[in-house]
Amino acid sequence: MNTCQLCEGDLEDGYLCVACALATRAHLERWPALYRGLAAFLAPRVGGARVRGAHPVHAPLPVNEDVLDLRAGGLAQAAEGWAEAVRRDRRAERPAPLPVGRSRPSCALPQNGRLALDARKAISGTVEARLVAAVAELLDAMPWIVVSWPDAGAFAADVRDVTRSLSSMFVPPTPRAKRLGNCPAQFEDGVICGAAIRLEQEAKVARCPYCGTTYPPATWADLKVLMDADAKVAAA
Repeated sequence: MNTCQLCEGDLEDGYLCVACALATRAHLERWPALYRGLAAFLAPRVGGARVRGAHPVHAPLPVNEDVLDLRAGGLAQAAEGWAEAVRRDRRAERPAPLPVGRSRPSCALPQNGRLALDARKAISGTVEARLVAAVAELLDAMPWIVVSWPDAGAFAADVRDVTRSLSSMFVPPTPRAKRLGNCPAQFEDGVICGAAIRLEQEAKVARCPYCGTTYPPATWADLKVLMDADAKVAAA
């Protein structure tokens, strides 16, 4: 009995369980679309130093330098690096590159529908075309990776982490709740609740998550006084 190198679940044979293998494929298939989506984050900031009657003296910087690195080839290099490692360990040959400007015939497009569409959109010789080609090569090698490659776990973990990192760029950060203090409500036996009370973003009334006592805005200042007093006692 083996163990899946990613989730550490029981495995009869190979290096990745079915669930982790499918998840890795799904993550890889998203890379070309995520790459294209990053372009929206490279819109230049409005403004820049100006001279009257002239254009900006310098070009504004991109919004996110990490995005710039990924769009400039970082993501493609990651995919190509793993494809090269798989190719080396399989002792396989590198697929012949297509001449710049040439389109790939339909019979040579990836079998995966989404990747086939990505391949048609990508211009040969571009970073996106390199990414699509490397992803297609990795997907074709997945059956071998899952069953025969000792580095399958490291590969799957990296693909998962990169996908999560990319996806997080498209999701706005969750607003953090503001702590107002500790709940001073007393139970019937005289014990003070003491649970932390936090005000969620745009909430009008705070509620204790433990005892359910509500605190309207008029009570927030008192909660802050109690919290400061507790902090002084703890520091003494």
